[in-house]
Amino acid sequence: MVFILALFLQISPVGRFFSSTRDSSEGIFFAPGFEKDTVSWFFIEYGGKFSLSKNLSIDIGVVFKHGNDSTYPFYNWHKIGEMDYRKALLRYHPGNVTLSCGLDAPTLSKGNFTKLFFDGFEPQFPQIQFFIKKAWFSFFYLAGQMEEVRSNPFKPTGDTKYFAYHEAGIRWKNLAFSFGEGVLFKSYNGTHPDWYLFSPVALWYPRQANCNRTDLNIAWLFGVEWEVSRTGLLYGELFVDDAPYKREADENPRVGMLTGFDRNGKKWRFISEAALVTRYTYSYYPGRLELSWFYNSYPLGSVTGTDFVKFSLFIMKKGKINPFGYFETLLQGEGRMGEPFEVGNLSKRVLLSGQTKKTIRVEAGFRVSTGKVNITFRSGVVKINSVQPLIGISFDYKR
Repeated sequence: MVFILALFLQISPVGRFFSSTRDSSEGIFFAPGFEKDTVSWFFIEYGGKFSLSKNLSIDIGVVFKHGNDSTYPFYNWHKIGEMDYRKALLRYHPGNVTLSCGLDAPTLSKGNFTKLFFDGFEPQFPQIQFFIKKAWFSFFYLAGQMEEVRSNPFKPTGDTKYFAYHEAGIRWKNLAFSFGEGVLFKSYNGTHPDWYLFSPVALWYPRQANCNRTDLNIAWLFGVEWEVSRTGLLYGELFVDDAPYKREADENPRVGMLTGFDRNGKKWRFISEAALVTRYTYSYYPGRLELSWFYNSYPLGSVTGTDFVKFSLFIMKKGKINPFGYFETLLQGEGRMGEPFEVGNLSKRVLLSGQTKKTIRVEAGFRVSTGKVNITFRSGVVKINSVQPLIGISFDYKR
């Protein structure tokens, strides 16, 4: 059982880092929370993971919420309270194969403090998932339907679009490589989607380059991991948004890059991470807003946005009392998520364009481990133009 209570807890990398136990623990969890620096809204999340048989299980989570926030944009209710599923998956997992069906908000990027693609906090959508791992090879496939149920930040839309993703990975000794391709698309005749784009093994990009009977938006995700020692992991990611076969004269590269080092020893945990995303990444062509990398107003790319450089540093000493510290500096240009990509009218400066804004986040705290119970205290500041205080407390109980 997992129990988490958050008081005045800002959504931040450290908060997400310590709340990850909810997604990995067996049994029932119950998580009421009051977040940010106000109690004008709250949420209660509850659910659990339950085994029905040796190879069959249910993973379910429900959210009851009142008020507005940036964490669950799908649940922006103004009534006394409403509820919806956060996750509801039926899993069949014989041996090295896992087949899931239901509702979920998937995590596709592997960064600890910066996600370049799908961070797991986006609104859930109905989908199927398939994962297989055997010896040196692994394969993951996901396909689902995204229905826009309210206005996005740019203009009202009620479109239904589809998302599919496949990723192949190989491992050789201490090295692992992966290549993933994701595609957003609609129906090409107003009645049903192009079934070619649901194929788990065919590359979709040739369809975009050579066949114009359907609208689609494609992105690639490359990943690498190197276990430099038993406790040290060096990792990196490259996100490529619609790399063309023939680059236009004024078409700038639309990419995101991430690199990090995670040392998880017996006494210390140390993570350093650096990331950047160029301007116009996650953008859309004018007239194709329904295929932008947004879903119900939430970015499917990096939640930090675009046109930024970010550095994160985390350190924690392990023991019964685990003190930790976190530092983050973010440089952000004038580029914004969802900018229309107008060929022939682009800024030549695609990284930290215009007037750059600097944000610094510093947090410190400690975690007390008492057997099954973990209690975490943290405080800090965020400074942009003014100083914003942060304070948080959480309780974890595992059965």
